[in-house]
Formats: sequence, C-alpha cells, structure tokens
Amino acid sequence: MLAFILSVVWLDFNGLVWLMLDGKSKKLMLMVLSVCLLGCGNEITRLSDDDLRQKIHECDYAVGLSTAEHQVCENYHRECKRRLNEGRFVCN
Repeated sequence: MLAFILSVVWLDFNGLVWLMLDGKSKKLMLMVLSVCLLGCGNEITRLSDDDLRQKIHECDYAVGLSTAEHQVCENYHRECKRRLNEGRFVCN
C-alpha cells in the first residue's frame, strides 16, 4: 500500500513538473525520451539468427496457441521479414 501511495505521489510530482515546463523544454524532453527508448532495441532484434529460426520452427508447429502466444509468433515472423529486407535470409 505504501508503494502505491509513493508511486501516486511520484506521478503527481512529475505531472506538476511537466505542467511547469515551457513548450521547448517539453519537446526536448520528449525527443530525448524517444531516442532513449528507440536505442534500447528489443528482445527479438537481439536474437541470433539460429535462435530466431528455432523460435519460428516452434511457432509453425505449435497447436492451440493463446492470443498472446500467437502475437509473439507474429512478432517472430515480422522480425524474419525485417532481416530478409536487410538481405539476411534467416527463415524458411
């Protein structure tokens, strides 16, 4: 309960700081945050070609996937297509 209260106070404080910033400062903060988030990459892009190929194989032969599992498999296929567009033929 204490953690919840502290997080609400923290969000309120950040909201107040956000409201006090002028337009240029807000734009700069958003740009810096965007660059930081884009620079992090994600788990799928960090998979080796062999690991991605294995994940695709598991997805292709999986039966009774949940909605979340189906979405993960779609993400693996999307990453395969992205790598193919880079000239890296990874998946069948």
